[in-house]
Amino acid sequence: GGGGEQSAVDAAWSKVTGALSPVLHRWLLRLGGSPAAWLAARARYRRSLAAVCVGGWALGIADRAPRHLLLDSGGASAGEVVLCDLQAPEAAGSAPLPFRLTREMLDALGVDGALRDSGGGGGGGGGAGGG
Repeated sequence: GGGGEQSAVDAAWSKVTGALSPVLHRWLLRLGGSPAAWLAARARYRRSLAAVCVGGWALGIADRAPRHLLLDSGGASAGEVVLCDLQAPEAAGSAPLPFRLTREMLDALGVDGALRDSGGGGGGGGGAGGG
């Protein structure tokens, strides 16, 4: 596998994701019903996502992939992120994986500017090109 394979993968990824747009921000909008409630839910989302990222890394949680995140949709904790399916690295049989910051997550965070325009950087996430 050389550069030609990677460019084919990148082209296919761009084709698929070009037709899709993130929707998590819409879910946060529907939680509140008012601008103040939306801001509060987004703030809870931001804080809890940061806590899950740093806490999971610090504790050595093996897989912090987005599929292991739950979003709270009710009451005073609406918008909070909860990490589920916790496995220590030795239980999972591998070293901890880096957290994947996807397009959906960035969109719901309200991130703009350099991160949005970065094209994703490396491996499995980040920026507009991330997973």
